[in-house]
Amino acid sequence: MDILKLKLVKKVWETPHACTFYFENTVGHTVFYKPGQFLTLLLVIGGVEVRRSYSLCTVPVKDKLLGITVKRAPQGLASIFLTEKVNVGDTLECLYPSGLFYPQIASKNRNNYFLIGAGSGIVPLFSILQTLLIKEPHSKIHLVYANRDEFSIIYDKILSNLELQYSDRLNIVHVLSRPTSEWMGFRGRLNENLVEKIIQECCSKQKHENRFFICGPHDFMKMTEDTVLQMGYSADVIKKEDFVLNVTVYKSKGMLSLVKIIYKDQEHEFQMPEGQSILDAALENGIKIPYSCTSGICTACIGTCVEGKVDFSTSQALSQNEIQKGYVLTCVGFPTTPKVTIHID
Repeated sequence: MDILKLKLVKKVWETPHACTFYFENTVGHTVFYKPGQFLTLLLVIGGVEVRRSYSLCTVPVKDKLLGITVKRAPQGLASIFLTEKVNVGDTLECLYPSGLFYPQIASKNRNNYFLIGAGSGIVPLFSILQTLLIKEPHSKIHLVYANRDEFSIIYDKILSNLELQYSDRLNIVHVLSRPTSEWMGFRGRLNENLVEKIIQECCSKQKHENRFFICGPHDFMKMTEDTVLQMGYSADVIKKEDFVLNVTVYKSKGMLSLVKIIYKDQEHEFQMPEGQSILDAALENGIKIPYSCTSGICTACIGTCVEGKVDFSTSQALSQNEIQKGYVLTCVGFPTTPKVTIHID
């Protein structure tokens, strides 16, 4: 695995619980990434390596620094460590940016984007939003952002300024479940009826121009995706980034498989037993392939199955179109044929 070393140069508290970390890379070349992708941090906490993936909030077409925003969770091992123990001047290791949650950007596009997020789900959407405003001058963006109250809105001032600057192309709808009495916007939880109402009011009459990017807790994303699908939109125009695992237990079929992994132009072949993920088997055989969450959420372990068939204990991080193209997640992938070949970029 290629390891990237980043030096922390600035910390900014966006809300009482969310902090943005700005890094400069210490390698001698530019780190390329797409809006919506993430970094997998390789942390050492209490002498144990802990991997966590955090979406990039910065904009690849204008920002020199790499930035991630971390929302501190009450029992979050990594988020507490980062916000309390990591200081300006410290160096962290991470994997290079990865992930499939990004738009196909082209200056000629005339799309109508709905970016729908809750809580820290705003982070990748924030990068996507700004990139689209810069790179697609004919497209319109509608940000629908759900939070608890005014004080939990991440990037609040920046979003307000962007809406003023791009008033003809950017529309922001905040939905707060427990706002103060002074709040003039939508109150309550973002539900199916409100999602449908906002889409109907803001959608392009040319249905093929509408695109949907959804990020947040699993139940929130399922509700939003189901609503969009019930309105007659194709799954091909929906992308989602899950931050919370919803996994079923994989039922092994009791077979042995010969697995070949092609990574960095090298071929590695091994036999693996039933009931073990491809990632676990690869690591046991000394093959160091990329991974992070080990739960099928982040897509850091993604590869392409070019021979045989792989089943998943969960596939929520991949769209049906991506699965049909042969994409697999090795951390939750189990061979279902005697021979499987996977190519990892």
